[in-house]
Amino acid sequence: MSFLVVLIIVLGTVFQTLTVFRSGWWYDFGMGFWGPTGRDLVWHQALVEQLLKDVPPQNPGLAGITLTNYHYFYDLLVAITHKLTGISVLDLIYRIFPVIFSVLFGVGTYLLTQRLFKNKLATVFSLFFAYFAGSFGWIVEWIHFRKLGGESAFWMNQPVSMNLNPPFALSIVLLIFTALFFINWQEKKNLKRVILIIVLSILLFEVKVYAGLVVLGAMTALSVEAFLVKKDLSYFKLALPVFLFSIWFLISKGIANSSFVELKPLWFVHSALDAPDRIGWVRLASARVNYYLAGNWLKYLLSEILAVVIFIVGNMGMRIIGLLLALRIWRRRLLSLGEYCFIFWVSLFSFIVPFFFVQKGNPWNTIQFSYYFLYFSALFAGSALAGLSKKLPHATYYLLVLVILLLTPISSFTTFTFGLYKNPPAMLTQGEYKALEFLKGQPEGVVLTYPYNPGLRSKVKSNPYPLSVYTDTDYVVAFSGKAIYLGDVEQQKILQTDYSDRLGFQVGNKEIDYVYLPKIYGISFGEESGLTNIFDNEEVLIYSKRK
Repeated sequence: MSFLVVLIIVLGTVFQTLTVFRSGWWYDFGMGFWGPTGRDLVWHQALVEQLLKDVPPQNPGLAGITLTNYHYFYDLLVAITHKLTGISVLDLIYRIFPVIFSVLFGVGTYLLTQRLFKNKLATVFSLFFAYFAGSFGWIVEWIHFRKLGGESAFWMNQPVSMNLNPPFALSIVLLIFTALFFINWQEKKNLKRVILIIVLSILLFEVKVYAGLVVLGAMTALSVEAFLVKKDLSYFKLALPVFLFSIWFLISKGIANSSFVELKPLWFVHSALDAPDRIGWVRLASARVNYYLAGNWLKYLLSEILAVVIFIVGNMGMRIIGLLLALRIWRRRLLSLGEYCFIFWVSLFSFIVPFFFVQKGNPWNTIQFSYYFLYFSALFAGSALAGLSKKLPHATYYLLVLVILLLTPISSFTTFTFGLYKNPPAMLTQGEYKALEFLKGQPEGVVLTYPYNPGLRSKVKSNPYPLSVYTDTDYVVAFSGKAIYLGDVEQQKILQTDYSDRLGFQVGNKEIDYVYLPKIYGISFGEESGLTNIFDNEEVLIYSKRK
């Protein structure tokens, strides 16, 4: 591994981890949470706290109800590591695991590209694209607001945000090594490699069900292809165990029993183009609708094709240069079941699913399927850029490389700079932390919190915002370890839980043991409420039910 490769891995790790690394530490204003960590990673904190008590865990925001429709292997890994080492959950979630994931991401990419391309320059460029590539959202952002940014303007989050979604970060690392071991198995098929690939594929379901599904789809397609082309049944040895496990997994997690996804063709394409906070191309959106209503099918079809092309190119950014190379390689080697066949099928399933399906409760979640396609497109972009060195004059090639490398990370670099801001968007104050520590030391029980009020945020003159008004989160669970009666309603919608019967709660509800009230809400309870004040500081009141 050359110095340049090591340097890219180190810089790429910093690029991917800065925002999360700075979060969960104490500053003058309190404990800071940069980027969306005040919501997304606080959820994982809350879930880890529940896993430290029981497996399967309670739903952190729906006390007494077992968590379903969720893959919590990553959170279980954090809980077990905390138990074995004593390292704080905060350090594990915000620092240690993000660094491990980003380093393994780079090492795996290095090994895979060396195996695929056998070209040092291709490996270097592939690593660069894998870590630093961004979308063309910066163009949209500049047109609308005369500033750079727009990482997810076309919907897909880019590699810079990998560690904001820890299950995805772990899944992409596992997928990289699955692809590497799969190629090795094709070269020399033996039982040890079969078992290793099956175990990794099963782990992918536990870590991130989307990754498990695309791998299962790829293995199934390869099994059929191998049988039809070469009468080879060996691929079924991989696909069948993974298929059987997937059935058990989907049923046991409750996913198979619910309408988890729904058919909505081109939902992401249309919403990206139509939404003013994304591309916001109103004229094209209006033209598409008008052509449809008028029955002008040719123009309607052309408008849809244009929209799809914009969506694909916009999300891929400069990685688009690798698309033609990938298509040429796959066309030449697909039927020969060569080393690219597994990557082809994984990429194809990853690419296609979001064009047709969305997840109920939170439609945009399904875009995460496409992140695996984005990763592999980065590798082929690197190989394509390296390959041009043999076809262009040196001066032209060096100039082209410079332009491409400068344009590639623009939108992602803007996201990276958010982690450099002095103040984050959210914080946990010392006063609330002391209150939550006190609550953590109380006997087990269900906590009632005040329903999130989005209107309160605009009335709070604070920078950063306290977590209590920042957004609807389970931060009380994350820092007290106690499940709450109802919290993080947005997450409950994603999980498709039935929480409607808890909306009309009363403080005297027999299921409630504690009431946690930040004073920012301006509410308190007297003796007649049946509650006893057990904690009172400058920021928080905590009550317990009078026995």
